[in-house]
Amino acid sequence: MSILNASSLITISKESSQNAASIILPNINKMWNRLYAPLRQNSIWLINQEAEPMLEGMAFIPSDPGPGGSTANQTAYSPVYMPAGGVADSPFARLKGRPVVPMQPCSALGTIGDIILVDLMQYMALTKGSGIQEDVSMHLHFDQAIDTFRFIFRVTGQPLWNAVITPENGSNTYSWAVALETRA
Repeated sequence: MSILNASSLITISKESSQNAASIILPNINKMWNRLYAPLRQNSIWLINQEAEPMLEGMAFIPSDPGPGGSTANQTAYSPVYMPAGGVADSPFARLKGRPVVPMQPCSALGTIGDIILVDLMQYMALTKGSGIQEDVSMHLHFDQAIDTFRFIFRVTGQPLWNAVITPENGSNTYSWAVALETRA
């Protein structure tokens, strides 16, 4: 089972004025809010590599007036995305303080699964059998004096969560995995 097929996945709606195939700060904030808070310390962002340019310019710009009604602090901003080797000096970029890992299996930009916030400690991987099955055959390419090798390793996985969490106080549900809906 993949993360996107999990019954416990939360999908965040796009913003009404959002451009197709884009990722904007309100998306990130809503995704962060819907990840179950105790899991945030182990969470990571899985992204399609094509999403990186959108994240690189992302910053929080205060829209409320400063102390005493002053608008002087409106030009100050805080970066939301820190590139790898930046101020954090880490091998991965950071978004909301958590690692951003570009992965080829992530969906195409603009579709569900192009950015996922997840705690992979909540996903269980299982193997079938006692390990790697190895086979050798000299028959397939006998006329060329070549041996053929085959290795089989069976793996499956599933989330530890069967459903989202509904808190006693509040209206939002929370999960171990949050994705952004398709933006077309």
